[in-house]
Amino acid sequence: GLYRIESLELAGHDAGADVALELGQALEARMTLISPDGRPPVGLFGIVRADGTPIYGIATDQEGIVPQQLDANHYLFTIRFEQLNLLPGSYSLRGHAMDPEGLRLFDTAEWRFRVRGQSRELGFVRLQHSWPGHQVSSKNIHTTDHVAAAAGKSNKS
Repeated sequence: GLYRIESLELAGHDAGADVALELGQALEARMTLISPDGRPPVGLFGIVRADGTPIYGIATDQEGIVPQQLDANHYLFTIRFEQLNLLPGSYSLRGHAMDPEGLRLFDTAEWRFRVRGQSRELGFVRLQHSWPGHQVSSKNIHTTDHVAAAAGKSNKS
């Protein structure tokens, strides 16, 4: 037998649901893995852009995470991205089942989701930043609230 994924779920979403998140919203996923020999497997979670460009990935063995054992051959991993600062666009969360050594990848499951929001920033992620010593122009119609907040002002009327 092979290590495989029994289920990959996004918290609060039914299977096959259209998942739309707001920029900065938390994302929680649960993945149940099957271990044919009863040894705790390694889980790998990755986020990719719709075109397959990797954004982020983390394996449970990299942080010493021990899975919750459900029975002799089933293990559960739960990961929570507290503040998913992906810029608006289409993405996928991928879950991977790996052997206990974390060397061989055996199975993959995927959830597609969209991030909504107003942003003119470029790239894939919003990096926390500030503009020390600068003011936000009131003439700039494209200024977003987070830029004004970074400068210590509010654009909300």
